[in-house]
Amino acid sequence: MKTKNFDDSEFTCHCGKCSFSQPFSGIVKDRLMIALQMVRDAYGMPIIVTSGRRCHTHNLEVGGVADSYHTQGMAADVKGADMSRLLSCLLQVPDLHYIEPHDDYIHVDIGKMRKHRVNDLRTSRRKLRGMLDA
Repeated sequence: MKTKNFDDSEFTCHCGKCSFSQPFSGIVKDRLMIALQMVRDAYGMPIIVTSGRRCHTHNLEVGGVADSYHTQGMAADVKGADMSRLLSCLLQVPDLHYIEPHDDYIHVDIGKMRKHRVNDLRTSRRKLRGMLDA
């Protein structure tokens, strides 16, 4: 799939060895790419996908959980020049069921709905407050 600002090549596995290391249509779910395009349209600046689809081996190497949505093409880690504004735009897209800000990137996924849509346990709370207050 390709949207105005994203294509399959941005979501490839970084291990360089698996079948997900080469772009192909459907490497991530269309719904994820469409949701990220909606964010990009509202954000008005480039969004960098730092991690998209991962094979199980690479997922474990980077400390991902065994049943990570990254291994199913349902998650991405993103960053932008203005992380506060990016977080605000991510929160406006209901198809992003889970948003987890980290200090240098924000994890998003279209997996199951969680009790708490935003999980701030992996970033400094002071930094998150600054992101949400901006």
